[in-house]
Amino acid sequence: MTCLEPLGAEDRLSQGDVIVWNEGQDYLDKAAVVVTADCDLVKRKHWGRVTVVPLIAASAYFDHLYLPKQLESMESDLLSFFGKAVQESMSAENSQPPTQQVLETLIGLGLLPEPISRSDDAARLHSLIMQTRGLAAMKSAAQALDQALLIRNPKTKSLSAEKIRTFLDNPPGDCMILPAMEGLGSGIHIAFLRVMRELRDEDIALKTSEQDGIKGKRIGRLIPVIRCRLTQMLAQVFSDIGLPSSYEDGLKAEKSTFIDTLSRSKEEAA
Repeated sequence: MTCLEPLGAEDRLSQGDVIVWNEGQDYLDKAAVVVTADCDLVKRKHWGRVTVVPLIAASAYFDHLYLPKQLESMESDLLSFFGKAVQESMSAENSQPPTQQVLETLIGLGLLPEPISRSDDAARLHSLIMQTRGLAAMKSAAQALDQALLIRNPKTKSLSAEKIRTFLDNPPGDCMILPAMEGLGSGIHIAFLRVMRELRDEDIALKTSEQDGIKGKRIGRLIPVIRCRLTQMLAQVFSDIGLPSSYEDGLKAEKSTFIDTLSRSKEEAA
């Protein structure tokens, strides 16, 4: 099933139009879908500015956004392991656990000093923590996450491929997964709804004669059901209201108390 409708020569710019740019663009700027309402476009209420959300190749989304975030969530564990590796690499008379300040100093170094640098574990963890903080990129995001997961638990089965599978089966509300589209490159793409930007009307080629390599090229229009679902998800992303952690923690405690009360009542009745 295709999710794109072809565009005719006279089709005006519309919500759901998929736009692509030259290969030289950043991964967030290679392709996008128009989300400005049709009524605004027709009546010129958009003031010459078209709102789009990026369409990101799945591989780029995982490499640049999802997997680094998963690795970042493990930083405290990696720091703990790093501290143990540093301690074990020192001589017996200096085997006190390093302070947080010492660890932070070591992480900021490009190369670990002797004898810490001779410890494979310390060097590996140093590399991972630097990558987690964006100070270096010594391996792919998938390789770094796999290594971190195995350090935390050598028996783990939840490697990067499994996390990606879980994401694809149940993506967050700010991501809409779309199938491969002709003109957009191979593989699935992700409409990243949390990131919106504006384009000028004149930066989008509406006719073949305007496709000069700089302007965005329209390759088609999302079919109505996909277009409606995307804009519905976009609205939900910005209308959802998060509740304070203190409120949710308190409510969770009250729920547990209520369940305990019910359990005691049943026991007493028996």
